[in-house]
Amino acid sequence: MEELLDLVKLSRELLERRPSECSGGQKQRVAIARALSLSPALLIADEITSALDPKTEDEILKLLVSLKNEQRMSILHITHRLESIDGFADRMAVMKDGVIVEENLTEEVLRNPQADYTRALLEACSFG
Repeated sequence: MEELLDLVKLSRELLERRPSECSGGQKQRVAIARALSLSPALLIADEITSALDPKTEDEILKLLVSLKNEQRMSILHITHRLESIDGFADRMAVMKDGVIVEENLTEEVLRNPQADYTRALLEACSFG
């Protein structure tokens, strides 16, 4: 347990707290630690930063990148916030109505989108 807390950069005092006494970022780190306890080859992070402030979101994404490298695992990061992808994901896929409309290296999709839908998304969030 303590090794998992160290991995996600949480202090041991957190074990004495109730969930209602923890911040959003701490709760996300606990969720990540729980997932890591199973030693996954793939971590599915579905909207993992959606309820966090920008600073905490950045901390969680940096933590995930660090864990990806240290634990040698893949991460499937599902998000509607394209801003959180740049610098995080090696590859990305853009979906519309449950269908992948574009998939490539992240940098290629962000800098040179091929699908009209992808271009519209990027323009809407200032990547375009």
